[in-house]
Amino acid sequence: MGILLTNPTRQAVLKWIITSCATANYGCLRRTVWPEEIDYDDSAPEGISEANGGDVGNRYRFGRGTSVVGVAWWTNPVTGVRSVHISNQRSDQRNPRLWSNTPPLFAVFPELQREIEETRLPRETQHWIETQILKYDARMAVRQIRPDVMRYQVRHCVFYTVRGVEVPPWWITQPERLGVQDFLKARNVSLRMILLTLMDKSSLLKAAKMVNRSAKATLYNLPLDNGGRWQWQRSVGLLNVEWLTKDRERQSNILFVPGYFGKAEVARRWTLSLNETDTLMKES
Repeated sequence: MGILLTNPTRQAVLKWIITSCATANYGCLRRTVWPEEIDYDDSAPEGISEANGGDVGNRYRFGRGTSVVGVAWWTNPVTGVRSVHISNQRSDQRNPRLWSNTPPLFAVFPELQREIEETRLPRETQHWIETQILKYDARMAVRQIRPDVMRYQVRHCVFYTVRGVEVPPWWITQPERLGVQDFLKARNVSLRMILLTLMDKSSLLKAAKMVNRSAKATLYNLPLDNGGRWQWQRSVGLLNVEWLTKDRERQSNILFVPGYFGKAEVARRWTLSLNETDTLMKES
């Protein structure tokens, strides 16, 4: 017996647990399961609770069967929909389990697990899935190696994050390999911002074309379509802003701007949210 409930009340879940126990224990006097042994926690977003009637009978096969009842629940993190799966059986195995070493998602929707197991995936994709599962291992060791870089290790897998965003490990261990092509391949804006902090910024400016220069900034345009015609959807603007510190030292910073800008001063004011009527006093 198995039933799938969607957004049920606690009373409805307990009612079906009682029914499931009664069904599993029907006609049996030994090794039965009671509803009190099933712990359903409606405050947890996901979980599994199951119980059985004990070990199977002796070698003479007297009273060999035992009841197994379990409840699994999982809440969709996007929609908030809660699904509860209640199942039971009468088993002849020793210390039987309904969902042994099974995540709550697959316990609630076993057809998803079958679909994944039956689908042939490339080796790289399969390795990626196994790696993502390891990230939820409680034995993961965390170490901060830089102010904005964290290192995570579980078993043989090592992960790195920069400002909370996961990056390929070689970005941290071998930053000298980073180049313009890595920047062009990164379609995610957060990864591009991280690359700006890891790689040599001057290499980006060398690959880009200078569009305009003002007294306070220089505007570059870097195509993202392998040298095709520049369109604002296919290029990114790089604004090199310069200023003097209190010690009269010249500092610069590269900022992203839309690729359609043609004037450095317009891009600088857009970045600083300044109007055309704003004065230098207001900028300072």
